[in-house]
Amino acid sequence: MAEIVAARDRRLGVPSRAREQWTSFGNAYMDDYKAHDAKYRPATHERSTTSQESAWLRSLESVERQSVQRVEQSRYFQGVTRADIVGAARNAVVTGQVILREGWCELIMGLGQTGDSVSVLSVNWSAMFIKDALLYAADHSDLETPAEHEHNLMSRIQIMEIRANDIVDVDDSEGSPGLLTLNGSPGIRTSYDKLQHSPLQPEHINIYVGDSATDFDCLTAVNLGICIRDEPLGSSQRVLADTFSRLGHEMHHISSLSPSKVQSGASNILVWVRGLNEIIQFVNTLR
Repeated sequence: MAEIVAARDRRLGVPSRAREQWTSFGNAYMDDYKAHDAKYRPATHERSTTSQESAWLRSLESVERQSVQRVEQSRYFQGVTRADIVGAARNAVVTGQVILREGWCELIMGLGQTGDSVSVLSVNWSAMFIKDALLYAADHSDLETPAEHEHNLMSRIQIMEIRANDIVDVDDSEGSPGLLTLNGSPGIRTSYDKLQHSPLQPEHINIYVGDSATDFDCLTAVNLGICIRDEPLGSSQRVLADTFSRLGHEMHHISSLSPSKVQSGASNILVWVRGLNEIIQFVNTLR
């Protein structure tokens, strides 16, 4: 999110230390995390059930709260406007700081055409940044598709539900006061928070796709939980894979999953995929 503050500084014409400051916040967060982890019981190697792991992840709320308070007290985001966020999102796509996975357009378009819904759930800042990054990527996609397809894709992104955190009051004339919480709202910070904000539909087949520890509760609560795994695994992907292995969750590639098992309404199915295209292929078999 340093790019958002850097965009503010460019607009104001002032020297920017946005990235240095953001790095210091990250270092302080890791210090808090390590201290909390060292004291927490049961320790990592002692946790053997889903409920124990969920409790651990929920306990991180105190670490997240400290981090938010640290950023707010510094007024790091003070003066940030909507235009800064939009500009930062677009710049992040252009420079490759944000890279959308192959198949993302097809996933949104394919599910939208069948009446299924696609939602984004994130612990990051901000929902506005996520939407504008998607819109810019759609508008500048190099896919060989008709203009009508591009228009439909952007229309679907506009109405897509994105649940994430947001910087407060960016539409004020002087920009944000630098707050990240509104009226005491805890926001979406932990795996538990994600589960509480997940747009699950009890009468439908719910599929959740994730790649980090904050996705744990949602992955284990839906009909089909799908873990994205790159080659080699990213650090957050490795933590999640090791967690499921430690808890005894045997996870196979999605190609071994029978569509009929999902169609029957079974729950707590866990698989992994290499990318979004494999998800699209499997979802098509459910129709």
